[in-house]
Amino acid sequence: MTASRYWCRVPERRGFWRASLRRKLLAFEALWELTRARLDTMRPAAHYTRALGAQGTEAPEASRAQRATGYEVGHVVGRVADVVPFRAVCLQQAIAVSRMLRRRQVPATVYLGLSLSADDGKVAGKRDAHAWVKTGHHVIAGRTDVNRFAVVGTFS
Repeated sequence: MTASRYWCRVPERRGFWRASLRRKLLAFEALWELTRARLDTMRPAAHYTRALGAQGTEAPEASRAQRATGYEVGHVVGRVADVVPFRAVCLQQAIAVSRMLRRRQVPATVYLGLSLSADDGKVAGKRDAHAWVKTGHHVIAGRTDVNRFAVVGTFS
């Protein structure tokens, strides 16, 4: 895969240039945090899990304004992750969103999960993993069907 394949996506570029200055700055921050997260996940897990916050805790419910900020950050990180010249997986996106929300003092919880078997509801042998971010009961990043994953770790 070449980098030009990612950077030549016309719809994303048009949307970027039409965006407000605040949204452009948010996109640059997302690019920075995704790059940091990519480098962090190349190191042992103990390194990047420290960056996620306290293990085994869940953040308190966020206000409506904080949830709106969370949705915006999650959306921008997801859009930027689609065009970066590397593969930004859900864990890296969750790390980026978590850091950006912490900077904005929005309470959020990062969930790490393993896929469940369709037959008996236990962890599947294939062990697909997923990471997602929630503010209270609202998923703001990693919006795949999170109900098919068993939570193995929470960080806030």
